[in-house]
Amino acid sequence: MSTEQFYSELPIHPFIATTLFTDETQFVDMPTDWYVLCTDVEGSTTFYLEGRWAIVNKLAAAGIDVVLRASIARGIEIPYVYGGDGILACFPPTLLKEVSYELAHLYQYGHAVCGANLRIGIVPVKDVKRAGFNFRIKRVGSIGTISHTLFDDSAFTWIESMIKNNSEYALTSMLTNVDVSRLKYDQYVLPVWQKLQTVYDGEEYLALIVLPTEQSAGHLDVYNTILEQLHIHTPRFFEAHPIISLERDDVFSLDFIKTDGALKIIVSGHQASISAILEYMDSLEQDGLLLYGHTISKSSIITYVIKESADYMAGLLDLDDGGYVAAAQELKRKMG
Repeated sequence: MSTEQFYSELPIHPFIATTLFTDETQFVDMPTDWYVLCTDVEGSTTFYLEGRWAIVNKLAAAGIDVVLRASIARGIEIPYVYGGDGILACFPPTLLKEVSYELAHLYQYGHAVCGANLRIGIVPVKDVKRAGFNFRIKRVGSIGTISHTLFDDSAFTWIESMIKNNSEYALTSMLTNVDVSRLKYDQYVLPVWQKLQTVYDGEEYLALIVLPTEQSAGHLDVYNTILEQLHIHTPRFFEAHPIISLERDDVFSLDFIKTDGALKIIVSGHQASISAILEYMDSLEQDGLLLYGHTISKSSIITYVIKESADYMAGLLDLDDGGYVAAAQELKRKMG
């Protein structure tokens, strides 16, 4: 039986901040014949310190473009998550040849045009499960709108290590004669760089990256605990999401919450609320349950817009002045 429509046939669960991770039965196993694409820009810290972090975002977004061009052409919906310096996406076997071919072009584009090494790997889901990891997803959103994908992401660290260590899953350049000057990665992912100000006076944006430790009861439990606190201190933000309208007919879904080996989330609130959230994060970190990085900005920014369909678009959200990349630097320092 074909599994091409696996993702499109998943139920869309209501977006309720305090219940996103409480019921593990809502997470469904990925089909074993699917593949996992993982990309990562090597040396993203250096790009950030040199003020060239937009290149990192561009190459990550281009990875989404490659997979979506192939999937939309065949009428297949796929799950993906944008991490800022890379992506993770899942696709069925019918797309393997085309996706691999286009990724080889993207690899060379990163080297020749952007001066960056984009590490790319494709891992069979069956190998992820054989390695002893859960690999499950859950769709959340509203009926008739774009849905978000939340991953049970216990396998992500292993997948990323397979790519970074040049294992059998790593994709290196398969093509030697590519005219990179003609390559454009903006057919389904459009650069916009549109700033968004907070809705209420005196509020700021907070970007968090939360990495559960082995001492925690479970990564999904940690994620849920954090969301409960965020909802207490910044309830208005969650009431306005995940769907917003930007003075146009298209409906936008912002990826303000995602799981890719860590919980990444952007919320807005007054300084007192943000301070309370960070104090709570400090307490969990002192108890050894997690490590976290954060950054605060007066404005957020939609870096790219993804054409999910003829009717809906999804915005890739970050904070101005580096956002998630800056938060990642703090997290990396804590990890040593």
